Amino acid sequence: MKAWEWVWFQKLIAWLRKWPWFEKYGWSGAISLEDWVRNPFDGLWRYLAIRGVHPYSLINFRIFFVRPLWGWFTLFDLQIMSPWVTKFSNCWLWFQISVCFKWILPIPCVMLHFRPTCHWYFQAALGMAPDLDSSKVPSEWFCMPYAKFRFVNDATSNEIIWNPTDQRGWNEGGI
Repeated sequence: MKAWEWVWFQKLIAWLRKWPWFEKYGWSGAISLEDWVRNPFDGLWRYLAIRGVHPYSLINFRIFFVRPLWGWFTLFDLQIMSPWVTKFSNCWLWFQISVCFKWILPIPCVMLHFRPTCHWYFQAALGMAPDLDSSKVPSEWFCMPYAKFRFVNDATSNEIIWNPTDQRGWNEGGI
């Protein structure tokens, strides 16, 4: 049973949503309880964001992925101190240490992705992750607090609904 299906949890969130602070920073426009569980306190994270950063991948390492456009696979790929490209990578193993610079101050984030089968994967991350604010012209980079720890089975989850543009399996078109 998923957390958003628990009656006591539904009642707790409904009670918390009566408070203006929680509605603004906690719920922050979630479209459903499942959406909120996937991205809790999105408004608070965006409030704590640091704008005007320059993101880089200090280490971007991955093992076994398929490039769908060319139909061949790569066993190993390593990039060091490259511009920021992607947060997620659909390969067998991916590890990244990113850093956002605000002036000379480095702001780190460590990310790990492990996909032992075509449908099942594990992701973990901690730090301040970069993102692009496309609502600004020109677009502006920012970083915000980021923590992730999840297990997913593509075959039995709603990942295709929540993330329809993500690659499935070991395909990777990003880096």
